[in-house]
Amino acid sequence: EVWGGRALLADRPAARVAAMAVSSRHDAARELLVTWARELSSRGWLVAGLGALALRLDDGSFLLTPTRRSLSSLTTSSLRAWDGKDAAGLGREVGPAGLLVELLREQHQAKLAAFSQPQELLALSMAGVGVARCLLGGELAEVRELGLLGSASPREQLLARLTAGLTLASDVLVERFGLLSVAAGGDELVAGLERLEHGAALTARARLLETAAPTSEESLAQLVAGLEAFGLRAGPDCARCNACSLGRRHSGAKDAFAERLDAAIGQHLA
Repeated sequence: EVWGGRALLADRPAARVAAMAVSSRHDAARELLVTWARELSSRGWLVAGLGALALRLDDGSFLLTPTRRSLSSLTTSSLRAWDGKDAAGLGREVGPAGLLVELLREQHQAKLAAFSQPQELLALSMAGVGVARCLLGGELAEVRELGLLGSASPREQLLARLTAGLTLASDVLVERFGLLSVAAGGDELVAGLERLEHGAALTARARLLETAAPTSEESLAQLVAGLEAFGLRAGPDCARCNACSLGRRHSGAKDAFAERLDAAIGQHLA
């Protein structure tokens, strides 16, 4: 009777319970995002002002890390929320986190996106060296230059290149600047970054020692087939690797993955 009738009394508790459940899920998501940000920051993968994370919630809204702030001391109250509906609101969001949201909107299977700067990986990129493909268990797309594609603006071109790269891989290395990654959650994201950083460190050490020992792509393929039979992920692809003198890209041959990436970019721009 305080609320104006029995029907309203019956409805109000259910609405309150639903609202509390949504609020609880959002609070849990905020805690998770802060935990993941601190984990990546503690490993040296996030840099103040550049490192960013964005998380898609079940209701279609997004949580974003703040711009130009160190994420090592991130708190739940400093996260930004976007409802996923107001396009103008997204346009006002500047910085890496806004870009991550735009990419997540295209990647329906991913819930978490990150812009990071793994030190070993970027050091190789600045030296013009790629991570040895035989050390990777998945695809790594690379954006080496923006180029001029039709009448699209630089922003549209960049989004098209990144979206196409994430369509073919879970990580896109933007030369010298950073790594864009998408994943189902924080554990998958950390595992992927660990794999890339480990591969980059081994590549750098091998180049310091000497040029990779001669072998053949056929022998590498056979070895990988044996490893995969035991459930070990490996992925040599000498056709598009410049980590050592064995790679055909190193000798100026065609890059099949780059051709697929260019085709995907064209589809996104069309």
